[in-house]
Amino acid sequence: MVMKLLETIKNIINEERKFPKLKFVGEIDGEKVKLESTFHQWFERHGDQKYDEIRDIFFDTGNKYRVGVPDDMIIDIFKKNLKRIKNSFDDHSKNRIIFVKKRKDNEDEVEFDFAEFILQKEKNTYKIITSGFSSDGKFLVLGFPIKTKLVMVEKTIKPKYKVVHLD
Repeated sequence: MVMKLLETIKNIINEERKFPKLKFVGEIDGEKVKLESTFHQWFERHGDQKYDEIRDIFFDTGNKYRVGVPDDMIIDIFKKNLKRIKNSFDDHSKNRIIFVKKRKDNEDEVEFDFAEFILQKEKNTYKIITSGFSSDGKFLVLGFPIKTKLVMVEKTIKPKYKVVHLD
């Protein structure tokens, strides 16, 4: 009976972990907006961890383990670009967009030059679906892994989502 109770508690905890986490609440033109992080982002891509921890995982695994951009970094980019992000969704009539930001303060390896993330919009809620760092800002556009040779010329690749470059 104790084992069944422990198993039930474990299942409840695991299911609760899969819900998105609220990361930010703010306003755009008097309209309340929320930013959430999906389970895939905050747990599987280590979004809840700090940048140094994520960088260490990347280098300790010999670039073989896919890590994401920390949620704290995405929140900062989101806040600084709220209006542009909202307008991008309005202009493109898409509910998912890839946002790419060149990191001006990157002192690490070239693999961390760009922060990329997919946002999904549902009413006034934006969800971080997934993210990644890249050397060229094309990781999420071209897909994983980029390290293989591309047979197609890059111009012939049609991205699944609209791509917006942020300042």
